[in-house]
Amino acid sequence: MKDFFLCGKGDFIQHLYDSLKEKLSQKKHEISEHSLDGYISDSIGKCFGDFVLPDKQSYRDAILYRLLAKKIDYGTGGEGWDCFNLQYSLEKIEPMQALLSPEIMMNYQKIFFFLWRTKQIE
Repeated sequence: MKDFFLCGKGDFIQHLYDSLKEKLSQKKHEISEHSLDGYISDSIGKCFGDFVLPDKQSYRDAILYRLLAKKIDYGTGGEGWDCFNLQYSLEKIEPMQALLSPEIMMNYQKIFFFLWRTKQIE
């Protein structure tokens, strides 16, 4: 999760940022979460390739199943940059659900939003 929420996976975040630049400059009401998921899928494919987990599941597929684009209105501005966030689904991962409450996951999303916004300044 740190790779995504805390921008720890630099190549993924950079690719996602570069591919979303133009899209997120649109008005936030013109952008659908579904269209943003396509950019995430493309970035995951380019950055994680064919790496396979020990249980023979591809890492790319495992991430695609869990990582989603979310539009969260933080009340700051009217562009896509002002509402884009990532949601990491903990569905069917009971140990993680026990450790990471919905409140903690919301804090991760806020941290991601801050780091994502600072990416624009780089």
